[in-house]
Amino acid sequence: MKSHNDQYLSRLSLWLRVSGSAPARTVSVLAEVRTHLADSGENPYETFGAPRQYAKQFAQESKWSLARRSAALVALGSVAASCYLVADDVAHLSTQRPLWWSAPQWVFLIITAVLVVVAWQSALFFFSPPLTSLASADKVSDHAWKSRHRARIIVTTGVVVVVVGASLVWGRSLGNSYRDLPKLRTSTFVASNATADGHDIIVSVRTVIYLDAPQSGVTLNSADPSNGEDFNGLTAGSLQEFGSLAAALPVAKTTNWSLNGQDQVHGFAVVYGEYYVLSWMGAIYQSSQSNQQQIFLNLVYDVNRVGLQTLKIPLNTD
Repeated sequence: MKSHNDQYLSRLSLWLRVSGSAPARTVSVLAEVRTHLADSGENPYETFGAPRQYAKQFAQESKWSLARRSAALVALGSVAASCYLVADDVAHLSTQRPLWWSAPQWVFLIITAVLVVVAWQSALFFFSPPLTSLASADKVSDHAWKSRHRARIIVTTGVVVVVVGASLVWGRSLGNSYRDLPKLRTSTFVASNATADGHDIIVSVRTVIYLDAPQSGVTLNSADPSNGEDFNGLTAGSLQEFGSLAAALPVAKTTNWSLNGQDQVHGFAVVYGEYYVLSWMGAIYQSSQSNQQQIFLNLVYDVNRVGLQTLKIPLNTD
């Protein structure tokens, strides 16, 4: 178990390193304190005061002290995190790239603001001299204060410029990368018909879908009308695979086709280079026609490492 003096010396050693005291100076101060306590038998707290306060007498202004190195790491981490959050939102707003989280917007804003403030304060601590340095004997206080004030203005401006500039560039890059990702497409041929059935309209659609660029791990999730769907009505979908668009189109254009009532869309794996004849039939309420809005068949698909995407196929409800 450490003695009272050893505990004091251990804490003093920590605060000397944190304050940026040079290693040789740290060893010298600890040796002087240890010798004085051993010879006098005095209480170290009564003689030298609290370790943190006593260590400030030997503080150096080196920017590479332990405290300032820690502040630099915190500043860099906070800037990077805040830039990514803003960039992610910029990419979402410009290209509808899915956000990596589903939290409300106000939560995103609060977290981003906190990270920016932490980065700002950490950068100020690292770059601008501490207030204690203004009382140094070898400096004119007025000049030192002006230098510190100037440094804080430069740091504040720099943090704002870096966060805004890097976020916009990063967000544009993320948006462009998302825009260039493989998308599910339809051929120019889309056949859609509607038939009244009581209070519903039975809508059918037949087209060819395909991936426009190489991508593994693409699966279909669901196929549903954009609005007005009668969930109690019949919904069915099927897919037929072909090796080329030329082979798929004649099948898609045939008018004599039917479905067996099963939904084959959910979980269907789509492969680049293959073409699929999509046949879908579902029921929507007749009242959905009154709003005069175009109704789409929303074909939702999951792209590996990206998330859910939607292909909108127009439906004829007249």
